[in-house]
Amino acid sequence: MSYLDQLFTLNGKVALVTAPIAASAMRLRGASQKSGATVVINGRDRGRTEAAARALQSEGLAVSTSIADVTDREAVVHEVGRIEERLGAIDILINNAGVQHRAAFVDFPPDKFDALMRSNVYAPFFVAQATARGMIARTRGSILNICSVQSELGRPSIVPYTASKGAIKMMTKAMAAELGPSRVRVNGLAPGISAPT
Repeated sequence: MSYLDQLFTLNGKVALVTAPIAASAMRLRGASQKSGATVVINGRDRGRTEAAARALQSEGLAVSTSIADVTDREAVVHEVGRIEERLGAIDILINNAGVQHRAAFVDFPPDKFDALMRSNVYAPFFVAQATARGMIARTRGSILNICSVQSELGRPSIVPYTASKGAIKMMTKAMAAELGPSRVRVNGLAPGISAPT
């Protein structure tokens, strides 16, 4: 193993990833295959989540599933405890869960606004809070919140989505300031939409 491989190895680490849509799950190959992490993919839909896990397991990767609604705080606390009892401490959290709904600002349906905020703001808060407790106690851990380019930009028809991603950006900054002294690293990733080539 090269020096760089040793420096970045995740052997023995457990990584929890919420809402593993197919593309996101496939990107986890690197974490599991190259660096040795055990990856737990979480989703509400058992069929989709288990299918994503099987696709990765068929390549010989160390992947297991977590079926829980991350918008439900009690369910999150229970599930984090269950994962850590079964696999060991969660070392890495990737807060990937989120939804989008497009509508004119003045006509945006209240139920869609509530659902979007629960998925895009409440859920990352609940999961980070539940996993950070153990990370603080162990004085190590890494949390990656998936923000969006919309945390910096405004676009028509997505006012609540933009607000939710702005909230995640600022939550990430505040979490980093608060958890840093406990050696828990918190970062945000703000992807945009790639133009077709």
